[in-house]
Amino acid sequence: MAALRDGGMVVLARIVHPSRAARDAIHAGVTGAPRVQAMCGAASFDSRRTAHGGFEPLVGG
Repeated sequence: MAALRDGGMVVLARIVHPSRAARDAIHAGVTGAPRVQAMCGAASFDSRRTAHGGFEPLVGG
């Protein structure tokens, strides 16, 4: 995994939806929002510095 650069930030996000249908509806609403659309062209992060999957819960919930 990439090392944190000066001024960098580590962000961990997890969203749990009640169902796949709810997830799909929420995703459609978010990705269709004008504010999100305006940000899509901007380079908000460097995807080469991301880690995906392979995580395991430390605490049950």
